[in-house]
Amino acid sequence: MHWLGEALNDEALASLCQMTNLSALVLNGQPVTDAGLAHLKQLTQLTRLDIFSCKSITPAGLAHLHALKKL
Repeated sequence: MHWLGEALNDEALASLCQMTNLSALVLNGQPVTDAGLAHLKQLTQLTRLDIFSCKSITPAGLAHLHALKKL
């Protein structure tokens, strides 16, 4: 998915969860936090997630992604 315009934040990620067939998401440098990653656990078809330079993500946030077996 390519997002043009405003930054993707935690609130935007909550809205993306309705896109259950989403397979790739690039968040590089976006103001996403651990709370935002928690929303992604519903995206079971996700095979690629780029979070380079997302400075507010911690190991606790990554734990939310553990159930995503295709990542």
